[in-house]
Amino acid sequence: AYPGNADEIDALIDTPTNKTASSGNNIGNYATFDPLQQTISATNGNLSITTSPGNKHYQATFGLSSGKWYWEMTPTTGSTPGMIGIALGTHPTTSNLNGAGAM
Repeated sequence: AYPGNADEIDALIDTPTNKTASSGNNIGNYATFDPLQQTISATNGNLSITTSPGNKHYQATFGLSSGKWYWEMTPTTGSTPGMIGIALGTHPTTSNLNGAGAM
């Protein structure tokens, strides 16, 4: 048995639901980079990736089909600008065409 208030338990609900617990910690299910994708080298709980030069496509752990979307990225190294976008889930990650499959 937990001796405190059940709202203070720091746990995640496994549905895409946003809620703020009484502890002030946001809870919910958030997308990360998909570690099952063969071309990815993910670290930091699948929140960080290391890439090589060239066109690359990386997928998240779940897709979104409606509602409002929010995505935040911070480049940490590199000498050339990158491109960030959203593509259809059916777009192959092996494609080297920028803009192909874009939404």
